[in-house]
Amino acid sequence: MRRGARPPAVVLFARAARPGRVKTRLEPALGRAGALRLHRALVADSRDLLRTAARRCGARALVAWTGRPPRAGALTQGQGDLGARLRRVVHRLLRAGHPAVVVIGSDSPTLPPATIARAVRRLARGADLVLGPATDGGYYLIGLRSDQPALFSGMPWGGARLCARTLRRAARLGLVTERLPLFWDVDRPADLARLRRALRGRKARRAPRTAALLRAARRGGP
Repeated sequence: MRRGARPPAVVLFARAARPGRVKTRLEPALGRAGALRLHRALVADSRDLLRTAARRCGARALVAWTGRPPRAGALTQGQGDLGARLRRVVHRLLRAGHPAVVVIGSDSPTLPPATIARAVRRLARGADLVLGPATDGGYYLIGLRSDQPALFSGMPWGGARLCARTLRRAARLGLVTERLPLFWDVDRPADLARLRRALRGRKARRAPRTAALLRAARRGGP
């Protein structure tokens, strides 16, 4: 990186913690308060893994919030659907001089930091788009080194065809695209069992806050 140049940006998309507005599909299993606590743990652990990844690849770690951010001056996503918010944040950071932007969500706290660092390096080596496909048909990571608003317009957000449609549109745009390994996220009650297995024993260090909360929940604690 040239002296004085800005580093790539790696961004965590996170919702401000509000009861009844986060992890609502997990409320049947955890209750409203439990879903809120899990959301907070997921965001905190995801922020840590993002910082680890940023250190490995010389990037700047940021959090973009929905709603009212936890502190004044924090990066916000703004209004609109997920596509509008992604487009806005990517555009803003590229315009600010970051040579590439990689965005992840807070639903994959066990994602290896090396995967995020790999996305940054692929963009530095010439990829236009890096996409991390999720097992539910969406994607857990998207990275760009140029403004591509067409990738965020008219997409089936929350649907099982999101990743496939994004890849098809990228091909029509002539973008050089790199795909990362398939990974999973935490969105429905069935995902909790998988998350518990992924955080057993020493693996709990991958997402310690989430692991502690799940242990307490199984014991009937707060």
